[in-house]
Amino acid sequence: MITVFLSLGGNARTKNRDMENMLGMLSTVFSPPIKKSRRMETEPVEVIDKQEWYLNCVVSGGYEGSAFDLLEECRKIEDELGRVRPYRHCSRTADIDILLFGDVIVRENDLCIPHPGLFRRRFCLEGIKEIAPGLILPGKGISVSDYYESMDETIKEQKINFIYPGQAG
Repeated sequence: MITVFLSLGGNARTKNRDMENMLGMLSTVFSPPIKKSRRMETEPVEVIDKQEWYLNCVVSGGYEGSAFDLLEECRKIEDELGRVRPYRHCSRTADIDILLFGDVIVRENDLCIPHPGLFRRRFCLEGIKEIAPGLILPGKGISVSDYYESMDETIKEQKINFIYPGQAG
């Protein structure tokens, strides 16, 4: 079994309900222990149009299939929750990215692991640091905590509102 890390997000419809649905559906895909970061409202980055802020979190768990099997499972969940893809980086109900798949490195047309956004999106680093601070990042050779401390200022400046348990999102 391989430990995987996913980022979950969305900024359309009912973000909290969509997040709960993604987490519930993933609980049938993952094996314990399943860990979740706090939820974070994040300012959109890498988008071309004006969009609502995203609701994001990072989740990890055990997985027994291949990285491509997991990608297929994630896309099924996104589709079931009404994700449409009229253009790249559009608003969405559900977005699930495979950030890490154990220490595997994949560079294919449909799948890149570690996910390139992991190193460009503060919420991804925040989430992994929260649930696995000592994790050594594949291809980097340093812990997520050390990488976080040395990240570029433009990434540090990305706006995040942390949502604590019991707080509305």
